[in-house]
Amino acid sequence: MIKDGFYNIMIVGVGGQGVMTMGKFFREYAMRLSHLANLISIENRGVSQREGSTYCLIRYFFKAKPSDIQENTQYIAPVPSNKSIDLMIALEPLEMIRNLQYIHPKASIFLNNFPIVPKSSITDKRIKYPDISSVIKKMQNIYPYISLNFQNYTKIALNKNEKSIYANNLILQVIPDFLPDIFEKDLFNKILSTFFQKY
Repeated sequence: MIKDGFYNIMIVGVGGQGVMTMGKFFREYAMRLSHLANLISIENRGVSQREGSTYCLIRYFFKAKPSDIQENTQYIAPVPSNKSIDLMIALEPLEMIRNLQYIHPKASIFLNNFPIVPKSSITDKRIKYPDISSVIKKMQNIYPYISLNFQNYTKIALNKNEKSIYANNLILQVIPDFLPDIFEKDLFNKILSTFFQKY
């Protein structure tokens, strides 16, 4: 059941993983919703062409009754505050860690547990890539109410004889099942079935 209020989505990854494309998907999906009162999205591309950190923020403002939506009403500040992200999609584990301050204590996180080790960690043995499994255990202790779905979606995609970019599609496929109160499964999957063909 959709309620009045904000819903904040954050997609994080590194350049080349399709963060911006996934952000476009959530914008396209939102534009089909009758109860969407407002939408805003911002992106940070950074050094995305060099495997640098990237993120996309999408903020929905819902009205349970579409008749309550007033034209041209501005509800949304462009950047959510700390501890306000309801849904984080992390396409790379280290990028999830870097942005944990934004997650709500009852957030849903979908993590592609496929590390892309920074060049600095490869060239300098003193700079170690974090142990993701230990980080996840600490997260679950600190945030016991977080819903955390993590798999190596890239490996699953490659095992299906698909390109690694198909991992993003696999992540999106499972989201409506975990968040049926937010995402209308039939509409979500209808858009998903054709969306990535454009890219």
